[in-house]
Amino acid sequence: MSEQNTFVASDETVGRNRKPNRKEPKQISFRVSESEYLKLQQSAETLNMSVPAFVKKKAQGSRLVAPKFDKEALDILTQKKNIRLLEIDMTIDNSEQELVSVSGGYLVQDKDNVKLNREDMTVVTEVEPTKAQWDAMLLGWKVVASVKSNAVILSNAKQTVGIGAGQMNRVGSAQIAIERAIEINDDVAMVSDGFFPMDDTVELAANSGIKAIIQPGGSIKDQESIDMANKHGIAMVTTGVRHFKH
Repeated sequence: MSEQNTFVASDETVGRNRKPNRKEPKQISFRVSESEYLKLQQSAETLNMSVPAFVKKKAQGSRLVAPKFDKEALDILTQKKNIRLLEIDMTIDNSEQELVSVSGGYLVQDKDNVKLNREDMTVVTEVEPTKAQWDAMLLGWKVVASVKSNAVILSNAKQTVGIGAGQMNRVGSAQIAIERAIEINDDVAMVSDGFFPMDDTVELAANSGIKAIIQPGGSIKDQESIDMANKHGIAMVTTGVRHFKH
């Protein structure tokens, strides 16, 4: 047998004898009394955790973060020496700002946590939205905040029916949402996380049968988009606040 064949044979032998370097997760079961379980459940609920997740964290001596620990929770948690408990104010401040790193510096912008009601929005077209269209727009405006910019979605009053996201321009996202839509009818609204820089997205919506649009507004060419909507009998609503994130 040649030296090369010896190596090959040796490798094959190792391959046959090698066991996969994988460890199966272990399951641990134990019993607690009813009163002990209730205490664990109360502590878990305080931290917005399930009982199993809470027990696992506690056993691992992990850090636990919560807005507040009540006395009973502290009595249980502090029995373990290596645990770290942090109380942090998690109150949402609508005026809070965030820093985003950009080339050469930082961008300071408001957090996208403004809550809008129908009364805060403006109908800018000759046609008023129907109730079904309003419901679709209000739902869609909540959903589009979680879609990657540039984001354009289609929504009815109960669900999203088409999603377009992450494109270089807004009309591209709109095209994807329309092409993938499971339905388009008079009760489906187009929802954009940023303003329309031109009227091409509105024209695309009109040609696709969309009859209601909600968008932030604020473009220097807003009137062109409004005019296009009026031309095709589309109801358009502006919010004055954008979800689009730089």
